[in-house]
Amino acid sequence: MGKSDAPAGRTMRFFGLIVMAAGLLWGAALLGMQVIGYLSTGTWEPLGLLWYVGGLIGWDWAQDPKSWIGLHSLLDKINAGFGVVTIGVLCGSMISANDKG
Repeated sequence: MGKSDAPAGRTMRFFGLIVMAAGLLWGAALLGMQVIGYLSTGTWEPLGLLWYVGGLIGWDWAQDPKSWIGLHSLLDKINAGFGVVTIGVLCGSMISANDKG
């Protein structure tokens, strides 16, 4: 069965595309800020996904972990721009695929 052409199905697919585009643009902006900072100072300032998301939503573990230190270290090595792009594409794909049509 193909995708539905019902208005609700088209709306969900459109919303999924908007989420994907927002993730791509937001991630590119974060990476762009890092590149501009590097070009102006000559020093690469890492912007880890956990540091960025934790500060954005106030997640204490992301800022100062007391347990699961290895997991925190691993996740914090993910660049925030790449992480935001990945999350946006995954969420947008799930929203778009939710059309059971």
